[in-house]
Amino acid sequence: MELQFLKNGFVLDGNKYKFGSQFYPISNLSKLKCFFHDNTLPLPVETVDKLDELFHNMTFETGNCYENAKTIHDLIKKNYKELKPMIYTGWIFPTPSYPVHHSFVVLNQKHIVDPGVPILELEYMLEQSQKNSSAEEIAKGIANIRNSSKNNRFSEQYVLGKGYQLVIYYASPDTYENSLTIRDYINRIAHKHPSYKQAIQRLNSGTHFKQLIQKEQ
Repeated sequence: MELQFLKNGFVLDGNKYKFGSQFYPISNLSKLKCFFHDNTLPLPVETVDKLDELFHNMTFETGNCYENAKTIHDLIKKNYKELKPMIYTGWIFPTPSYPVHHSFVVLNQKHIVDPGVPILELEYMLEQSQKNSSAEEIAKGIANIRNSSKNNRFSEQYVLGKGYQLVIYYASPDTYENSLTIRDYINRIAHKHPSYKQAIQRLNSGTHFKQLIQKEQ
């Protein structure tokens, strides 16, 4: 599988796809931005400490990125408005395949806050994939990570500040309500979507994988 990133889209296995198109809608194409590890910055230690305290004992469910982004945005705006939080919604490449519609928060246009990227789990899965570990072995490992990291700070579990090195975002400023509107539109055209078959495969395998993890927990 060959993936090439473009300014306003990507090329996958020789097929070109554009953001802002029918299949990959963007709220504001004129403000489309690409965020990744090298063009984002870490937050000052004191700011990380403040945000860790702000998110203490909060749970951010995987798959609820729109609600997570709104919660994070509203909390930071209320308590630390000088960080200028903005909801960004668009497309994220968590793996070298078709992107996934996703919502996250950007601070001062240079720092990312995203509980949708569980760093410890991603690094573990990458390590295990190179060892050709079975799904059962990986599920057990992830369950152990989740059990042992329940009391970890937000910054120890998720992206806070500099983007994660294996993830690329293409997104524009958006609102929670409009993000849901675009999500619902994507769901309506899903049967025509280029990544539909992959999405179904991920859903089926993902459901089974979640069951394996829950069994280990």
